[in-house]
Amino acid sequence: MGHDIIASRTALVPEHLSWTAAGQVVLNHWWLTQVMFSALYSVGGAVLLTMAAGGCALAATILSWRMTSGSSEWRVLLLITLGLTLPEWSIRPQVVSMLFMVLTIRFILAKRYWLALGLLVVWANMHGMVVLGVAVALVPLTDAVLLNRRDLRRPLLLAAGAVVAPLVSPLGLSYWPRVIDTVTVSRGLGLSEYRPALDEPTGWLLALVLAALLGGAIRGRRLITLSPPDRQLILMAIGLAVPALLSLRNVAFFVLAAVPALSKVFPRPARHPKQALTQVGLSLVGAAAVVAIVAVFFSWIEGGASRAWKPIGPAAIAAVKACPDNLFNGLYEGGELIWFVPERPVFVDGRVEVYPHDFLLRTRQAERAGDYQSLFSEYGIRCAVIHRDSPMYPYLQRDPAFTSRFSDSRWAVFVR
Repeated sequence: MGHDIIASRTALVPEHLSWTAAGQVVLNHWWLTQVMFSALYSVGGAVLLTMAAGGCALAATILSWRMTSGSSEWRVLLLITLGLTLPEWSIRPQVVSMLFMVLTIRFILAKRYWLALGLLVVWANMHGMVVLGVAVALVPLTDAVLLNRRDLRRPLLLAAGAVVAPLVSPLGLSYWPRVIDTVTVSRGLGLSEYRPALDEPTGWLLALVLAALLGGAIRGRRLITLSPPDRQLILMAIGLAVPALLSLRNVAFFVLAAVPALSKVFPRPARHPKQALTQVGLSLVGAAAVVAIVAVFFSWIEGGASRAWKPIGPAAIAAVKACPDNLFNGLYEGGELIWFVPERPVFVDGRVEVYPHDFLLRTRQAERAGDYQSLFSEYGIRCAVIHRDSPMYPYLQRDPAFTSRFSDSRWAVFVR
């Protein structure tokens, strides 16, 4: 989509990547990230795109950790806690949102409200996770209402500007309804990243972090005695805990705020003055650097084969090209087929903004329950391309109306 936007010089391009929604204008709320990814890929391929995405995530982690305070031992422990953000380190708009989240927090705590508002405008055009940035921007107003009503004007302007900032996009007034719609339908589809965090072991660790924040904040009325920036940081972290517990995809954003907040709730003053690294320390840093370089080299050797940059092989591509119309694929296969077999428009893919809700729900139900006969009949499906681990795979294997034309460790192609 980034390639299309650059070529057409408009953010709202007509859909042509699927045959079921062809022709309609895509109301694309994260067009700017697509343009950025497209430009990076055009210049340096998957390597440069991977490095840029990793750079965003790494910068977010470093900037979060630099907000921590206390002894070196305490800060190292908090740095380890930032490892909970690692599941979001991927080539997706989430890494941009991680960086923007930390920058927004830092701007707000420094009372650089105009910089924060400008960042929210850019963020809204890069990813719908700007909603968490807006939530963070409401904290100074909450703090002022509760503890300092004489200083309401600037926090009130920040809150109002934060709500309006996402409207400065090609979607205009429809921005908020579209983003809310996307989240609603994604939850309805049962996508894995929208599962509640408490369904995973990580969720209980997050609950412990939240309990520590709440306990430390109310202990001896500590929250009231802290400086406004420290108090607001803790309130931001507590507020971000709610979306994090509701959805796995929000965990990283909570952690980025919670780690520095923990250092304010439980201060651990340094017992010793800072010292330069000893020879042993320098040796350890050097050894770690060597290990990292070797690991990256072997990860990216042979064109990045182990990075799954090419998840579909030549034989599978040939089988897809040989498919008769009309082609069916599942939600998770669509993106890979769009990229590696662009001449074959897909049935559906993960861009939930493109397709009607009832169509997505029917497709997902067909995938998960194997009840695909009516859907296939309605759309005249003559070929199905799915992952081998798809719940639909054993159903199609047993269906006498379909014949297996291709199968490898990852892909399967069935023809009516």
